[in-house]
Amino acid sequence: MSETITRRFMEAGFTNDLVFKEVLRRNPDILQEILQLCIPGIDAASFTLTESEHEIVVSLENKRVRLDLVSRSEASDIVAGLEMFTYDPNLPMYVRYVRGMLDSELPVGSRAKDLPEQILLIFCTFDPMKGGDPVYRTKLSLDGREDLCYTENWLTIYFSPASIEKAPEQLRPFLKLLKGIQDTSDPLVQKIDEAVRKVKSDGNFRRMAMDQFEKEECIRELTEEKTRKIVEAETRKTVEKDAILKSIRMLLMLGHSEDCIQNLILNNYDISKEEAKKLLYSIKQEQE
Repeated sequence: MSETITRRFMEAGFTNDLVFKEVLRRNPDILQEILQLCIPGIDAASFTLTESEHEIVVSLENKRVRLDLVSRSEASDIVAGLEMFTYDPNLPMYVRYVRGMLDSELPVGSRAKDLPEQILLIFCTFDPMKGGDPVYRTKLSLDGREDLCYTENWLTIYFSPASIEKAPEQLRPFLKLLKGIQDTSDPLVQKIDEAVRKVKSDGNFRRMAMDQFEKEECIRELTEEKTRKIVEAETRKTVEKDAILKSIRMLLMLGHSEDCIQNLILNNYDISKEEAKKLLYSIKQEQE
């Protein structure tokens, strides 16, 4: 196992997606405390974790992540999804996709009135909206008639470590975690820290996480190699184009005909007849 993979595992904390989900799966009390903290007034004790059958594409590299941290209330018709992000996969569109996936889990034949209320909690290690706020709540309203009540029974709340001092005092220690800062005086933070250590000491989890990190590193390396080849190809094209333009100018100056110049270019460069005509035309326009 490479040093990079080992280091990634050693440094993985609560904001790592794998660690985050495993901690909440194994510790329903922590899950409920986070729900209560982030959604004041909710009956968090009635929520239990369920498993989703869906996968969601969240990046251009088609990296698939299971939508598997879904909690449902036994006391009220509410579904809560929790997600951790250290990068932005176009979050508004991701949230739209998640809402659709959650709705599609209803049994065939269900009616619109059977749709549960949705609450999505999106935790970010960065400012997702770049507005300098620690909490962003979506609002759905009628355009131009915000005074009228309109709801589709869903809510998305984004949390970030930006301007933590603006957040309610009880929420600040949790938001600091998103920034990698542990307020050890906070009981919930203490619970989370202990849970993270227990999860990472589990051999099965370690093997699973290391395998995932290795796959991600392979994808990263392949992506970098692909990007490098694209850049090199574009550079070669630019250099070749400059050489062709220089040749055309020289041949025109020596009095060669357009047909002769075009034939010389086609015989000496990997270029189409149409491209050769365009370049010749551009030089003639330049000299007029």
